[in-house]
Amino acid sequence: MLRRFLLWLSRNERMRRWVMKSRLTRGMVNRFIAGSNLDETVISGRRLNKSGILLTMDHLGESVSTEDEADEAGRVYLQMLDRIKQENLRATVSLKPTQLGLAVGPDRCHQRIRAIVEKAVGHGLSVEIDMEDSPFTDATLSIYEALLKSDRNLRVCLQSYLSRTDADLRRLIDAGGSVRLVKGAYREPAAVAVQSKGEVNDAFLRHMQMALTPDAVLAGFRLAIATHDDKLVQAAREIAVKNRVDKKDFEFQFLYGIRTDLQAGLAADGYTVRVYQPYGQQWYPYFMRRLAERPANLWFLVKNLFRS
Repeated sequence: MLRRFLLWLSRNERMRRWVMKSRLTRGMVNRFIAGSNLDETVISGRRLNKSGILLTMDHLGESVSTEDEADEAGRVYLQMLDRIKQENLRATVSLKPTQLGLAVGPDRCHQRIRAIVEKAVGHGLSVEIDMEDSPFTDATLSIYEALLKSDRNLRVCLQSYLSRTDADLRRLIDAGGSVRLVKGAYREPAAVAVQSKGEVNDAFLRHMQMALTPDAVLAGFRLAIATHDDKLVQAAREIAVKNRVDKKDFEFQFLYGIRTDLQAGLAADGYTVRVYQPYGQQWYPYFMRRLAERPANLWFLVKNLFRS
């Protein structure tokens, strides 16, 4: 119930205005957001790289309503790639298709993402395509699969709580793609997604078992396991050992500011660890979804409000 309420608030305009203007929430926001601009984000990115952790940088924003807004978002990502190259950061970029106009015009969105992917390939870098709520799943995967032919390192996100993910994952394994596996952070109906925490965890475990196999590695497939759940992280390690999948053939991903202890421990054990590093002014929907994911995050915020 609490999770559903917070996800509803993530789309509530009155709450968005209050949270974004309030100084009381600033400390909590800074915990999850790497910076308000690219310069600040580069500084924190250098620090993470020095500790042996890779990055995927994301300029926050969702669901633009005009082609001009989508064009501007595309320019931001092209500039971001130039800056990553200039700073010699070990980083990918993560983008949301609706930020690049998927809901406005799918064809032009595809063109913008293609331009970003081509720039990344030219710089020796790579792109991660995020997954949004279920009405956009087919279109997002269509763009990904078309562009995979020109960039074998291109990665797309799949959400374990969606009922369709078994079939989508199998198809991408056979195609030798690359997947960032997450539990799922949007409010979805029971018709398309499992609802209970236990069912979501079971699905995530099943998808790791499907993807962490020698056959998947031979097909060129690469899995990025994006979870802060200790049990699932340990399960991934055990599955890889059992199936003789080398540490270099998959990676763990974490959100910026969450489970830094686990990040450091995995990196010290020789695993590839990547941190999703969001920045920018349009952080409210992302922030509210982080609160919805873990009640501990909400209680942290409430404690800070009462201390202020």
